[in-house]
Amino acid sequence: QHPVHLYANPGTFTVTLDVTGPGGADAETQTNLVVVNVAPTGRTLLPVADSSVNQARPNANAGSSTGLLVRSVAGGSFRSYLRFDLSGSSGPVTSAKLRFFCTDGSNVGGLLFRSPSTWAENTITWNNKPAAAGAQIGALGAVRTGTWVEVDVTSVLSASSGPVSFLLTSTSSNTALYSSRESTRPPQLVITTGLP
Repeated sequence: QHPVHLYANPGTFTVTLDVTGPGGADAETQTNLVVVNVAPTGRTLLPVADSSVNQARPNANAGSSTGLLVRSVAGGSFRSYLRFDLSGSSGPVTSAKLRFFCTDGSNVGGLLFRSPSTWAENTITWNNKPAAAGAQIGALGAVRTGTWVEVDVTSVLSASSGPVSFLLTSTSSNTALYSSRESTRPPQLVITTGLP
């Protein structure tokens, strides 16, 4: 009376309904009646590279540090870079959030930009750091120690694949510190992909 069919694969299907009763048999076919979409897929990616750069030590590399810092102060600013690899993602990104675990809070958590992926974790310094690529993506407001904070980056990842890099800066002299990929709570890029 209420036929049910489970579709194992996505696609567009033609449906034929056969009915048999005391009055005889009948059949009706509806072409392209059922469309089965791919279910959204979620993934949590960890950075393949990250590092802070320090204006006060312009030739120093901090790629192996367990922390990512941002601060803005004359002669002593910090910026942080992160890179993720989106290879293997199926379909376009329909939702993406970049998450950080804060280990030292600040009134300004940071300003987020895209960055070229031309830098290397073990060689990036203040003197050779790449500039921001494009407009600001988002911002972290006041952040508290011991909490996860996040920025929505869907708008810049909707058509992305392969490596993607971010730059986190600050407008405050109050340092914000986050766990790096070398720590037990590395940054996360949480993405959902949909239909291609």
